Amino acid sequence: MDCYIVNLSHTGPKDRYITVWRPDDRGYCWALSRAGKYRHEHVMEHLAYYNNGYAHVAVPCEILDGIAVPPIPGHHDGD
Repeated sequence: MDCYIVNLSHTGPKDRYITVWRPDDRGYCWALSRAGKYRHEHVMEHLAYYNNGYAHVAVPCEILDGIAVPPIPGHHDGD
């Protein structure tokens, strides 16, 4: 099972999107198409880093994929 890492410290109640980590721990994004998918085993090996419960939370990809909507064109990342 792969996970997205949701960054709660960069996501607030008024934000349009949930902030997720990009691949290989290289920054943040809003579009799941640009998000990293982290192996569950890897997350579990480094749990304090990837899923500390207050700033970052590992969420199974199938959950976010099931509720995600496409970003508004031109809203971010130069799309």
